[in-house]
Amino acid sequence: MFWTILFFIFGVFIVYKGIKATGRTELYLISLLLAVVVLIGIFSINKINSAFYTGFNWQQLFLPYGVILFAFMGSPGIPEVHQVLGKHKNLMREAILAGSVLPIILYVIFTIIIVGVVGADNFSLLEPNQRIATVALSFYSHPILGILANILAVLSMFTSFLTLGLALVQVYHYDFKLPRNIALILTFSIPLFIALFKLTTFITILGITGAVAGGLDGILIILMYWKAKLLGDRKPEYSLKPHKLLGSALIFMFVLGVIYQLWKIFL
Repeated sequence: MFWTILFFIFGVFIVYKGIKATGRTELYLISLLLAVVVLIGIFSINKINSAFYTGFNWQQLFLPYGVILFAFMGSPGIPEVHQVLGKHKNLMREAILAGSVLPIILYVIFTIIIVGVVGADNFSLLEPNQRIATVALSFYSHPILGILANILAVLSMFTSFLTLGLALVQVYHYDFKLPRNIALILTFSIPLFIALFKLTTFITILGITGAVAGGLDGILIILMYWKAKLLGDRKPEYSLKPHKLLGSALIFMFVLGVIYQLWKIFL
């Protein structure tokens, strides 16, 4: 309870200070996060069991869909990038590409490490709230790896907390014209309530947020992109083709993801 409240106090304070404070904090934290991933890789090399990489259950293929989609929900940070770049808007494409490709590389490396050290069968032995990669690593590896894993978990959650929190505050403040203090309360009161009263598990929250909110967000982005290509009169920093076929396929995938996640919850 104490650490949860402390987490929220620091996060809300940084978001309250604005985009510059949030940007600087995220830069330091992400640099530290990268260093922690490297250290986890170094300390886990001798503990990887290649036998854990054998076998594949096709029935579980879409099980992590919502969590994975949540991990790639970087779109709320794009307006912040646009604002931070200032006069260097020509770097938007490079910033978006780097912000998309680098996380994929890190996720793949981290997944290989976790699966090799823990193994899928060992995950099933844990309690629902313990079936998190960093928590599992602390159970089935060296204590140092457990400490690093917990540091990684805190850094990952905190950077996401800052990015999504700032984006939602700006939506309430600039789009809905609400006072900034009200925007802060609306943004952080609900997650604090859920955390304090433990209304659901961590993985369930990620799954719902990723599949449902992330899916709807993806659909809206594609529709807005098509609309902007048709009616937009502003010269963009860079331009792409409409890609109707690809966009339609993605919308179909997002709709199926929303239905699948809701079906898992209520049926």
